Amino acid sequence: MEIGISTACFYPMQTEQTLEIIAGLGASVCEVFFEAECEYEPEFTSLIKDRLTKYNIKPNSVHAFCAPFEAQLFSDYERRRKDALKSFEKVLKAASALGCNIYTFHGDKRADDFDSIDFAHYGKCFDLLANMACSYGVQLAWENVAWCQSSRPEFIKRIKEITKSTNLKHTLDIKQAKRAGISPYEYIEVMGEGLVNLHLNDNNDTATCLLPGEGTVDFSEYFDYLKQKGYRGNAIIEVYNSNYKSLDQLKTSFDKTKKLCLKENW
Repeated sequence: MEIGISTACFYPMQTEQTLEIIAGLGASVCEVFFEAECEYEPEFTSLIKDRLTKYNIKPNSVHAFCAPFEAQLFSDYERRRKDALKSFEKVLKAASALGCNIYTFHGDKRADDFDSIDFAHYGKCFDLLANMACSYGVQLAWENVAWCQSSRPEFIKRIKEITKSTNLKHTLDIKQAKRAGISPYEYIEVMGEGLVNLHLNDNNDTATCLLPGEGTVDFSEYFDYLKQKGYRGNAIIEVYNSNYKSLDQLKTSFDKTKKLCLKENW
């Protein structure tokens, strides 16, 4: 397993400018977070690919600027879904152009009334999206997000039971589990073998997002549990720029996390 860093850690810095910093911190893998719809375009992905090559960084995963369209991929209004699918396909093309096979996906926003959810509709939508991603050689890695439907393990479980596609995978984010009030271990159980990507961050009683090693998460226990479950993907540090005061602080967290990974012989 490799420890990487997300370009999102440096927002609002321009995405392409973050890659030199990531390389300077010692990371050889990253998650590319597209911060605007124009960043899905071929001209921009070509720029990113050149920078990745220049700094010898492998793109582990991509993350879309998802607010404008991902929820609409599940809309009851067909025209909205079709419009959203155009943006979705652009992200898939961008991932494919970068040689990246994981798309970190938020999905729909959370509905308060669980009993009123049309699971048959969601199942059809997820099958379409997962199969579409597969056609581009990309895994649809559905992330647990506190304000999305994926915040509830029971929702994830129901979708996994009714979807037919084998390309619906998962990203696990610790801070989002904390915000949802659910143990990350509960998500690991329901995601199962579909878990292909990790977002690393830490937390404590007063903060839901900190650099790994600056909170109360027992990463030795966490990594050991994932190893026992057969996880063999990478882990990407994803925090906000407000969670550190200097690049040295981020470097220290990265080095400690990587050292722990090596210690676990993973």
